Amino acid sequence: MKKHIKVIVTMAAAASFALGAANTIAGGKGSNVGADKKESKEPSAVAQLALAERLIKYGDSQNDPMALILAAKIKKTHPDRDEKREKTSKGEGKDDKKADEGKDSVDAVLARARDMAKGDKGMLALADDVAAMSSRGLQGGAASTRERVLAKSTDYYNLTFKGGERAAVLINGDHDTDLDLYVYDENGNEICKDIDSTDTMFCEWWPRWTGPFRVEIKNLGRVSNIYTIRTN
Repeated sequence: MKKHIKVIVTMAAAASFALGAANTIAGGKGSNVGADKKESKEPSAVAQLALAERLIKYGDSQNDPMALILAAKIKKTHPDRDEKREKTSKGEGKDDKKADEGKDSVDAVLARARDMAKGDKGMLALADDVAAMSSRGLQGGAASTRERVLAKSTDYYNLTFKGGERAAVLINGDHDTDLDLYVYDENGNEICKDIDSTDTMFCEWWPRWTGPFRVEIKNLGRVSNIYTIRTN
């Protein structure tokens, strides 16, 4: 069991590094990025939740209950808070999907971990420990909004981030289509993008000044995608 935990911790550290490396950006003239960073020993809550989502994908694909338990623990440790956000949309897709059942909620993730554990008492005990954890206070946690982007359409958000402080955006979809994420500053400069073949996307940067940013979420699929957008 200890060996397994060490492997998962190593994997988590590697995944956390990959998150930052995959979204490295360089600020050009007039772009609102590249401020001197206010260093923090801890990753942001949004970065931690991005790691949790990737651990869920890993655990589901590899039938690894420990990865799911660690993901559930991260989610329990970094609960987000609901926030209403205004958005605009462009596209001709139809609203063709009912609301999902929250398959990546803490309870759902732990239920899958227990099924994968196949009676392993030690693994089941770890799952029970995480289930019994009390969530930390919401102050300073990630702001979360549940939305849907229609097929072959784009959702747009105008969000403000503080200068000199870490800015982070995490998108986690329902896994039915490929989503792409783009972030632009108020001058139209592309600040960050995550355009892999999944619908889990993460961007992190340090604005030079406090100002608005346009966040674009593009649905490349033929059906709608119900997603959560989280920011710090």
